[in-house]
This record gives sequence, C-alpha cells and structure tokens, in this order.
Amino acid sequence: MSSPFARFALRPDLVGTGAAGAGLIAVIVLGDESQWWQCPFRGLTGILCPGCGMQHAISALLSGDLAGAIAANPTVVVGPLLVGLALFFMRTQNAVGKQVVIFGAIAYTVIFSIFRNF
Repeated sequence: MSSPFARFALRPDLVGTGAAGAGLIAVIVLGDESQWWQCPFRGLTGILCPGCGMQHAISALLSGDLAGAIAANPTVVVGPLLVGLALFFMRTQNAVGKQVVIFGAIAYTVIFSIFRNF
C-alpha cells in the first residue's frame, strides 16, 4: 500500500503552497516582532543572509505596504515570480527555460547577498 502522503510527492506545487500558507499563518499569529524567529546565520556571522528581513517583508505585505515589503527584502516580490516561471517551464517541459530560471535564481541570490551586505 502506498503512503497517504505519496500523492503529494507528485505535486510539489501543493507542498509549496501549503508551506507558504503555514508560514503566512505563523506570521499572522506571531505578529509581535519580539516573537519572530531570529536568523541563526546572522547571529553567528553578523552577515545578512538572503532571507533576512523576509518576516518583516511578509508582515508589511500583509499590511498592504508594498514599498515597506520591498525595502525589507525584495525577494518577497522576486521569489514568487521566479517560482511561477519555474513551475511554468516545468509544466511545458521546456528544459532550456527551466535552466535559465534556475540560473537566474542562483545569480539573483548571490548578487543580492553580496550587495545587501555593503
């Protein structure tokens, strides 16, 4: 017999949507900034990781403050666009497009990480 979760292995979009929903609920429930998780990478090194500021960005986005969300972490806008493009190219079986999106995501992450720490 197969696992009841086996069908979700074939649908990474559902798993991603569920994870995003769980994160959204956590941000709403833990609205007080003193209760938010702290970045262990930043705590150890003092360097901002690509995800630093994402909780503030999502909170600002939920409050309708797009400019504040982008100021906290622009990945809150760029990330969903890259994920959407990747899912599109996965569904169309376009290997070149998928590779371009993956390379673009890696390049964005590296460049963003370098420039945000200067």
